[in-house]
Amino acid sequence: MKRALWILIAAAALGCGSEKKAGERYEDALRLADNGERAAAADSLLDALKHQPDHSAANSMLGRLYLEKGDAAEAIPLLKRAAGDETYLERHAALQHLGEALGALGRYNEAAAALTKSIALHETDEPLYSLARVLAQAGDMDGAALALREAIRLNSARRADFAADPVFQRFRATEAATELLKGGAAP
Repeated sequence: MKRALWILIAAAALGCGSEKKAGERYEDALRLADNGERAAAADSLLDALKHQPDHSAANSMLGRLYLEKGDAAEAIPLLKRAAGDETYLERHAALQHLGEALGALGRYNEAAAALTKSIALHETDEPLYSLARVLAQAGDMDGAALALREAIRLNSARRADFAADPVFQRFRATEAATELLKGGAAP
């Protein structure tokens, strides 16, 4: 009986150490990323995830780093893990980045679903703009126009982003786009 109790206490202590180590490595990654050291930040995050594979913030940040690097396929499983944690306070951001990663791979329906969930959790211009990009790539110009209108309503600077974004090249030829670029009411 005593031996079993000691084993449980030791296991709990080891588990706490793993969580602490993961948290420390995550904090290191934040500092490294802030200093522009993306590769070192990714290494810290990988180390954190060795100690605590379900660390949502580490999964989300590493997924975002992979996405920034252009590796959407590597980003998706990490972002799915973070987005699946309903207790994760930044779940909306993980869903947004998941949608962007899926969109980068041409998985437009899945991307739109993830972005729509992100918007439902925390409506900001960023997931709306990403949704507009995905819908435009999928050929849904009406949906893209609606999402863009909302993104611009929340952040008028998105009008300039839209004007320069190559994803919207076909869409900019439409009358709705002309209204958006002029600062008109809505498409």
